[in-house]
Amino acid sequence: MSALSDSFEIKVAARINEILSNDWTASRPVASTYYSDVKIEKKTSSIWLEVKMNPTDNLGNPRVSYFDGQWVYCGLRNIKGDISIKTPKREKPLAMEICNHLNNSNAVKKYINELVTWYNKNYDSPIKATPKNIILYTSTSKSFYTKQVSGKIIITPKILLRFISEKHPGDQYIYKNNTEDVSKLVRTHYLKGKNEPAFFLQCGETKFFKLYENQEELKSAGNFAGISNILRDYPKLKNVPTLKGTGIFNVRFSFRGGNTIDTIRSYEIQPEVKILRLENTSQYSVFNNSSNTNPFIIKEK
Repeated sequence: MSALSDSFEIKVAARINEILSNDWTASRPVASTYYSDVKIEKKTSSIWLEVKMNPTDNLGNPRVSYFDGQWVYCGLRNIKGDISIKTPKREKPLAMEICNHLNNSNAVKKYINELVTWYNKNYDSPIKATPKNIILYTSTSKSFYTKQVSGKIIITPKILLRFISEKHPGDQYIYKNNTEDVSKLVRTHYLKGKNEPAFFLQCGETKFFKLYENQEELKSAGNFAGISNILRDYPKLKNVPTLKGTGIFNVRFSFRGGNTIDTIRSYEIQPEVKILRLENTSQYSVFNNSSNTNPFIIKEK
């Protein structure tokens, strides 16, 4: 999260809060990434709103890992050298879809086989690397990579960086798909992949979208009371268009500590999910200008 995006989220929350009535308030809480950016609440009712500075920003980036020959979105638990999967508290639809793409991609399988072959030629390990026993683990800490795991080979940041430098110089992508219809994935991610659903998205200062398409999606997201209450008090929200568009759905390695052997600490396996071509536009925004309607302003009687 950058200081610039933090500042914009605060600006959006402040703008909404200025114009809210009927005892509703808006704020940008200090919360984990398991929640969206702006919370709009009234007594016991509340909803969340996602904020992006640009429609082409990355719209969802749950990290994934490679374990036991499969791509998984769960965390890994290392107890005395025995690794097991940590089941997440809440289903992550976008992460599951990312894993499905990676697990079904022949190009990704070829990439893993190439990594295994390269490793066996360059490292004298007590066991031979195979697609089933290597571990590619998303982490922000270097401690995981220093642990010994029985029957497994952990691909450390230095090993991975050396492999990419030699076999794929300048290219940290493991999967590329530039014609993906990503909008439904993004909507599902914010409706069901967070601890609480986000029902709306403010993109920059000029575009405001719904993150659901119909009543079925609305009801299945949860918090139906909260969204029903705010739709009742601010009926213009019902007319806001649904986010739709096509774009890229890629996955790459992102190194922490720099891209040099001496400084690298860890790596993340990071998806890029971006809408590059909107199928529809929106005349709504929480910011006032000549071409936009603010969905939170109630028409004066």
